[in-house]
Amino acid sequence: MYKQLVIITSSIINEEILNDMDYLILPSLDLISLYQGKINNEEIDFDYLIIDHKITKRLMSEDGYIITNNYFETSIDNYFAFGSCIKSDKTINEQLETIINYIKEN
Repeated sequence: MYKQLVIITSSIINEEILNDMDYLILPSLDLISLYQGKINNEEIDFDYLIIDHKITKRLMSEDGYIITNNYFETSIDNYFAFGSCIKSDKTINEQLETIINYIKEN
């Protein structure tokens, strides 16, 4: 299966922000490679990943928070983090909106 965007979260998010995106929201995902994961024996290829917790040791972190740039992109290209796993004053939905706008513009 292919999805443009995979979101790993158990938080409730405003899915209207995701209009025009080919996305899948999952509570967890086992990474097979950087842009491929597996859940319930089904492989999922994706271009972008948004997470609310650290799912690989390759993500840079400091003081227990995943390090991101202004668009919430992590140390891995096309991996974004949001929620309580990062330092931000914005709400989860504001963070998600920033991420989606960045993805759509690039």
